[in-house]
Amino acid sequence: MINPIDITQQFHIYNGRIVPVSQFDNSRLIGEKVLYEVIRIVDSSPVFWNYHIERFRRSAELSGLPFPSANVLTAQVKALLAQNPVSEKNLRLALVYGSNKNTPTFLAYFIKSSYPAKELYEQGVRVELLWAERPNPLVKAENHTLREAADAIIANGAYEALLVNGQNEITEGSRSNFFAVKDGCLFTSPLGAALEGITRKVVLQICRENSIKVVERSIAVDDLDGYTSVFLTGTSPKILPIAQIGTKRYEPQSDIVTHIQHLFYAKERESILEWFAALNSTLL
Repeated sequence: MINPIDITQQFHIYNGRIVPVSQFDNSRLIGEKVLYEVIRIVDSSPVFWNYHIERFRRSAELSGLPFPSANVLTAQVKALLAQNPVSEKNLRLALVYGSNKNTPTFLAYFIKSSYPAKELYEQGVRVELLWAERPNPLVKAENHTLREAADAIIANGAYEALLVNGQNEITEGSRSNFFAVKDGCLFTSPLGAALEGITRKVVLQICRENSIKVVERSIAVDDLDGYTSVFLTGTSPKILPIAQIGTKRYEPQSDIVTHIQHLFYAKERESILEWFAALNSTLL
């Protein structure tokens, strides 16, 4: 099963009700279409909640499927975090659509979470190439075939699998976005070729605010030697340097990447404070 529930936690949400983890039923995750979000929770606050819930809604819209009220989902997650506080953990939201598309099942549950060790941010990680594409990168939906192929690569010691399309271009990671740096400019795949990762979205915002040039285009495998540094972005890794793609090696320590990391951490803190402020306003 993709993203197994963390049974060390106490509660999860099932169609608006907060119920014990012991009552979690894996069969409820089986449907004709499953849309999902994975959100990192820090100090019982979702990081970049508004961005995640908007992408969740847009995935449903692009799939021609109904979406519950964002305010209702927000209230339910607030209630869950009040009853099941966590210091740092990933929360998975899932909408499971069966034969009756108008009444999807909603689940929110903590999943087994792992984050890169400090030394990986210093030393970088190794990734490998996987010739595969998402059917629709704009929709965050389960894709078991792609996940199994990527998991096989990761099981052999790579941190991530970079997806390569039919034009021999790197579009994104199997669960992350991909950036390359050359002459102080960032390169990353455009939306439509890659999923709109939330961390990617924040990095692009940081670049606009700090006059860091960005070119949105897919990166040809044959051109990888021309970049000085490369990195991943994602919910769990945040901004993680890459030291090796296959046999190609890169310097993991880059001034521009380090600068963006620091600015990202500030955005992350702002997001947490915004959640707390909204939470406190509802309690007054």
